[in-house]
Amino acid sequence: MLFRQIAALFLVVLFLAAVFVVYQWGGLGLQKRPKQVRGVYLPTESLADDARLDQSIEVMKKNRLNTVVIDFKDDDGQIVTQLEEGDELVKSNSLDLLDLQDVLRRFKRAGIYPIARIVCFKDNRLSQQYPDLSFISQESGMVWQDGGGASYINPMKEEVKTYLLDVTEAAYDLGFKEVQYDYIRFPEGFHVYSDGLWYDSSTYEDLGGLERVQAINDFLERARNRFQDRDLTIGAAVFGYATIGGEQPDLVGIGQNFKSMAERVDVISAMIYPSHWSPGFLGVDYPDLEPYEVVAGYIDIEQDILDASKSRTRSIPWLQAFTDYSLAEGTYQEYGAEEINEQIRALKDKGQEEFFLWNIAGDYPSGIRP
Repeated sequence: MLFRQIAALFLVVLFLAAVFVVYQWGGLGLQKRPKQVRGVYLPTESLADDARLDQSIEVMKKNRLNTVVIDFKDDDGQIVTQLEEGDELVKSNSLDLLDLQDVLRRFKRAGIYPIARIVCFKDNRLSQQYPDLSFISQESGMVWQDGGGASYINPMKEEVKTYLLDVTEAAYDLGFKEVQYDYIRFPEGFHVYSDGLWYDSSTYEDLGGLERVQAINDFLERARNRFQDRDLTIGAAVFGYATIGGEQPDLVGIGQNFKSMAERVDVISAMIYPSHWSPGFLGVDYPDLEPYEVVAGYIDIEQDILDASKSRTRSIPWLQAFTDYSLAEGTYQEYGAEEINEQIRALKDKGQEEFFLWNIAGDYPSGIRP
């Protein structure tokens, strides 16, 4: 009799433990994807500090924001959490910057849906480890760097594509159900200085200058094919200019074509920050001062392109939640809740309710009204 009671108690304990695991993780999945994504970016520094993370979650709840985009592979090429299993190269680039599993559990409890940001071809770490996967300056013989000191890995290299897909696999295995690829391009201005670089383009035939566009499209197709049978949403962040620039030399140079990229992902997220448009865009003298007009005008252009394409992608643009002090005095303004809300209102007036907010420091004001 006593044995039966002990056995029954043991089964109850096992059941409660299983319930706890499901509650914490929902299986491998985390918080379910919201019907309408209203997201923000939070940097690793905000996640690694318990007080800052608690504060960020509280601000998100007050503003009725339900999604967070966080770095899995950051701008330097670091994978921000220690990985014990998976591809050896991926593990070698994983650092113990934070306990990402614990962070994801906290988002789960708060009802916040997490998206893994994967910075693709901007990668100082891999460029220095394997210069043959990067771009070499013919003048110095060293790995090329842009004006900000960043190096890039070559989207034309098969090893590079495979590595990034393995990184995506690691994010999926950790529990993410959605990734957003960023810096999914060659370096800015590549069409100007590429003749002064050594890099391997042997896997691509001469396509009249469109080889780089093909390389980016190939990567997105490979990602879609690799994960099509799994519950993984794939998104891509692109320049807002890529939407309206078509096949301008600077866009062909970086390999971004909005229409063809949108046809290969589930979510396309154009960065349409008012401060990033030139004076006179859409007839607006100083776009940073007119966030509603800029966002509304942009959405009209984007929607026409998506309607004419084969794409069934969802558009979730990045909106400006920062002040651009690099602009000339009198041509910019402080961006607080009112300026953010103007952009959100422009989207809503165009029939679009989903958005991401970008602030590199992860500082967002109260009073955002989605």
